[in-house]
Amino acid sequence: MAKNFLSKSALTLATITLMSVAAPSVSADTTSDLKNVNTEIATAKQKLTTAQDKIGSNTQLQLKQAQKISDLKQDISERSDQLQKQARSAQVNNSGSVVKFISDSESFSDAISRSITVATVVHANNRAMQQQRDDKAEVESQQTALNKSVKKQKDLQIQLMQSSANLDAKRAELTAKKNKEDQAAQKAATEAKKAAKEASKAKTVAAATKAADTAKDSTADNEQNDSVKDDQAVSTQTVQLANNKTQTKTNASNNGSNNNNKQAIRVGHSSSQNNNRAPKKESYTPAPAASYGSVTSLAQSFVGKSPYKMGGTTPAGFDCSGFVQYVFGKQGKSLPRVTSAQENAGTKISVGQAQAGDLYFWGSRGSSYHVAIALGGGSYVHAPAPGQKVSTGSTHYYKPSFAVRVN
Repeated sequence: MAKNFLSKSALTLATITLMSVAAPSVSADTTSDLKNVNTEIATAKQKLTTAQDKIGSNTQLQLKQAQKISDLKQDISERSDQLQKQARSAQVNNSGSVVKFISDSESFSDAISRSITVATVVHANNRAMQQQRDDKAEVESQQTALNKSVKKQKDLQIQLMQSSANLDAKRAELTAKKNKEDQAAQKAATEAKKAAKEASKAKTVAAATKAADTAKDSTADNEQNDSVKDDQAVSTQTVQLANNKTQTKTNASNNGSNNNNKQAIRVGHSSSQNNNRAPKKESYTPAPAASYGSVTSLAQSFVGKSPYKMGGTTPAGFDCSGFVQYVFGKQGKSLPRVTSAQENAGTKISVGQAQAGDLYFWGSRGSSYHVAIALGGGSYVHAPAPGQKVSTGSTHYYKPSFAVRVN
């Protein structure tokens, strides 16, 4: 009775161990990073809204400043005409006219009066000349301040838009990563249940304990090599070997059975480790000929016309993936909205295999950050960045990471 109780306890312990070792676990870091990115995006959008409001206010000030500059220029022009007229008058009446005007005085008091008149005219002219210089300096100063204000606003808006675009790309990357982790966790849970079911079939304490140890090793190999199916096959094979040895217990000595079980487990682990450590080779599936070469004519019709707009999906403004989605949609092919999802719209090919109508991607597979439409011969058309319009480029100067032939 004590022996049966001990066996049941061992089986229960083995089952619990299997479930706890292979239980799903989604990375808390990924969830936290995704939450932080969403917060940063909300903050960036608020800053962009505030900046746009400030730009609107500055625009009114700039209009007033521009009007002031215009008024100053008008004053300068009118004063310049007056001074030129006086200069021409002096030339016509010759330089001695002032002396003659004073010398023709009828009395001493008249001469003093005429001298004061001449001095007043000269002083007025000097003040006009000085005002002319001051106004010109003020125009130059106001114009410089206006140019700096406009440039500062434009730089701030571009910076905030670029920051928002980068955060959107980061959010897409983290979302893809979280989805992969969710799938891996679900698969690990399924495998854990299978392993627990196999362990519950063990007939002896030794077999149950060995099944639990095998599950631990199998789960560790799974996390290191991302090969759940291979490791589960090894785990199942090991438990079956343990059961076979237990069933033949009546025909062999206990010591012989235990030794055979240990040898079987070591062989199973060695085989699993050798298979899991095989190096992975980059390969490309042979793809059919490109069937969307017709999209290039429509794509090139937007060159130099449609501006870049974060989140834009119409000719009024595109971002890179919105541009690709719009062009292919007009040709009857529906594509996903974001770059990382558009990677799965066809067959992956090398950059050198790309033809007109294929897609170029920049960044690692699953988390690419830019996409363009191939035109053939190494050229492409895309929506590049804030402040720019749809344009063409060459892989010789900006080489993609990989390409996809749209199915």
